[in-house]
Amino acid sequence: MSFGSRLRELRENRALRQEDLGKLFTVGKSAVSQWENDIRVPDINIIVQLAKYFECSIDYLFGLSNDIHHNPNRSNMVKLPILGRVHAGLTLLAADNIEEYLYIPQYLSADFILKVSGDSMIGAGILDGDLAICRESEEPQSGQIIVVRRKPSGEYSDISLRYYFKEASQPVLKSANPHYPNSDYQAGGYKTVGHLVAIIRRGAPDYEIYTDYLTIKDNEEWLGVIETAAEYGLSPQDILSSVNVQAKILKRLKGK
Repeated sequence: MSFGSRLRELRENRALRQEDLGKLFTVGKSAVSQWENDIRVPDINIIVQLAKYFECSIDYLFGLSNDIHHNPNRSNMVKLPILGRVHAGLTLLAADNIEEYLYIPQYLSADFILKVSGDSMIGAGILDGDLAICRESEEPQSGQIIVVRRKPSGEYSDISLRYYFKEASQPVLKSANPHYPNSDYQAGGYKTVGHLVAIIRRGAPDYEIYTDYLTIKDNEEWLGVIETAAEYGLSPQDILSSVNVQAKILKRLKGK
């Protein structure tokens, strides 16, 4: 494989355009095109910078070796982009949306990492600051935690994790926190760009996260109710059935 072919392969694996790579190394799109078509070879300083940027050896860059990694322990790892704020007019994995990269096990078959912000999925065990390992997809499955991108209201697009449910004829997005209302998937202008495959957490969760989740709508009394029900081995369905029975009795009494 030639230098140009290898460079094109490395660039496309990062979802970079020729102009994106040119900006990183302060050259024009035409210079990158000449490199990739083996018309010209960049000077040694840029070659070294390219090898550092793509985290490969110069031998790999010139097609003299097929071992891309400096560190042989990374042979079963893959480097994925961590997304920051997503620009409205750019594709999801465009260079301007990427904050940094992280190596993860190759067996996860993932494509990108989303940095979780907020507590909307706390009930699913997904906390603020977690790294959501995601696979690109555009066809959501009912019950799946998906990555959705919403039509921008300004310079940036909203991107978040939500449960997707196909209820009747109208798809619905649901959080895992009662503080957040459901969203109409279609009317809300949402688009599926991936689904969750794993979570990476930097640090251990505090106990307050558990108690905060149980304290529904800031009502401390609910915490005692839930813990008491758990002590007696009652499931949420048991409680719901009991509430439904009481509601029917009250309805009949009011009708008399």
